[in-house]
Amino acid sequence: MRKLIVQQLMTVDGFLSGPGDELDFMESVPDFSELDRHNLAVLEEVDEVFLGRRTYELFAAYWPTADHEVVAHAVNTLPKTVFSTTLKSVAWGTWDTVRLHGGDAAEEVARMKRQPGGSIMLWGSITLARSLIRNGLVDEFQFHVLPIAIGRGVGLFGRESGHVALSLTGVKRLAGGIAVLTYVPRAPDGMP
Repeated sequence: MRKLIVQQLMTVDGFLSGPGDELDFMESVPDFSELDRHNLAVLEEVDEVFLGRRTYELFAAYWPTADHEVVAHAVNTLPKTVFSTTLKSVAWGTWDTVRLHGGDAAEEVARMKRQPGGSIMLWGSITLARSLIRNGLVDEFQFHVLPIAIGRGVGLFGRESGHVALSLTGVKRLAGGIAVLTYVPRAPDGMP
C-alpha cells in the first residue's frame, strides 16, 4: 500500500497561513536551499503529488517557469492530481503531468493508495488535507517549521479533525532555523 505524506510549511505557532491566507511569514527565512536539498531527497520516494484547487492555482502559476529553483524539475515532472469540484480543466505549463479529479477526494485517495507505487505527497491544500485526515488516510506528517510566530492564522487541524494522536518519528534541524518534524498517526491507545 502506498504511503500518503502531508507536508506543510508552518510557523512555530502552528499556522500554515495568516488569517487572510497571507504567506508572508515565509520571508522569515532568507535561504531555503538546505530545505530544498532535503526535499529533493524526500521526493526520490514520491511518484505522485496531490493538490487542492487553491494550492494548484498558486503552484501552476509559479513552478512551470521557476527554472532557478532547485526543486523545480522534480515539482514539474512529478505526476499531480488536483482535487476540485469547481475547476473544469487543469494545466501545468508545457508539462503533461497534471490531471483533475472532481469527485469524492477521500474515495479516490483510498483507491490510489491501494495501487502499487511510491509515496504520495500532499502540499498545502488545507481543505483537502483536513478531509483526508478526517478519513484516516494520512500515513505521515512532515512539518517544516519556520522560526516565526504570527499569533493567528489558519492551522492544519480544524475543529472537525477532533483529537489526532501522533508519534514523533524524526527531527532534523536545517539552516535558517527551520525544523523538520516528522510524525505518524497513532491509535488512541498509543500504538502506531
